[in-house]
Amino acid sequence: MTRESNSNTQQHTQYAAASASKMADDQRMQPDERAEERTEERVEQVTEQVAEHTNGHGTERFPDSTQQTERATEKTEHTSKFPASHPKTARIYLFKTAHILLSISLCIFLLTCGLFVCMNPHVTRACSRASIEKVAAKDAIQHNRMFTQYELVYMAGELRDYSFGAHNKKRLLYAQLKINAAQGRNINAKVRSALADTYNTHKAIKSMIKHANASFRKHTIMQQAPATITKFDERFFITQAALTHLDDVYALGVIARNVSIASAVVSLALVALLFFMNQRVYLGRALKHAGIVTLVLLACGILASLFNFTDFFTQFHEVLFPQGNWSFSADSLLISALPEAFWQKLALIWGTTSALSAIVCFLLGFALTRRRKQL
Repeated sequence: MTRESNSNTQQHTQYAAASASKMADDQRMQPDERAEERTEERVEQVTEQVAEHTNGHGTERFPDSTQQTERATEKTEHTSKFPASHPKTARIYLFKTAHILLSISLCIFLLTCGLFVCMNPHVTRACSRASIEKVAAKDAIQHNRMFTQYELVYMAGELRDYSFGAHNKKRLLYAQLKINAAQGRNINAKVRSALADTYNTHKAIKSMIKHANASFRKHTIMQQAPATITKFDERFFITQAALTHLDDVYALGVIARNVSIASAVVSLALVALLFFMNQRVYLGRALKHAGIVTLVLLACGILASLFNFTDFFTQFHEVLFPQGNWSFSADSLLISALPEAFWQKLALIWGTTSALSAIVCFLLGFALTRRRKQL
């Protein structure tokens, strides 16, 4: 009994010493050695699992068990070498974010690029000339007989310049005085005072009227005695309500121009980033997505306008100008110079420009992604 108890005590002592020695060795191990040891343990576990799934003849039930072992080893080694905060993972997130931002900024630019074409003075005058001729040929009653087609086209160009260009009230007023002087119309003191109050030109109103009369009186086409305008009428002038609406249009145009320029700058920066970082797949995807989204939005707008352009035009103004100062009579100077047919032609030019730009963008993106797949 004494000898057996002594032998048991010696065995326990040796086991405790071995355990303490192993713990000390584990504490002295470096992190890399521990990772390698965990990898070896994982390989042994997978090997044991494969052995358990083999039958008595030594053949495996799963033919790919060896490949599973190799994949498990590679996965363990990859996890030990590349943690979640590795720079490679951060770069992937950066490129994905750049891809999303580029798609959004390109879509905004493609939708607004047609606006720059519509703002061109030559485009405005061409659309006004064609629309005024169409209105005159289709409905002689609605056509403004107060002015000639040439004078209305000239007035359309001045309205464009005030809404999207220099935004000069004196120039707009002088244009109205010129076309009225060309028709041989005089302006009484009451109307002259109303014009001075509306356009804030109390000091210059008399000289402007005198200069306009001197320029066009000798070219008047009227044979009867000159008429006198006794009322600040919207058939002859741009009234305060119309001028306020044009001011709102100018403010909206400035916002649209700034947004378009900002989206163009952001798009160029992101394109340069993805291109020089050799991430042409993300670049191609962004170009394709921007083109597709733009074409879908344009298709929705075109379908809505084809069914009833008048309702579409009305709803468009109700959204952008909720104050409701955008409705005028059909024989007013503003509507006579810019009739509904004028806006239809501008909408067609805008949609065509944006659609062609979107198609080019999509084709470039498709070419980039296809070339990358071939490589």
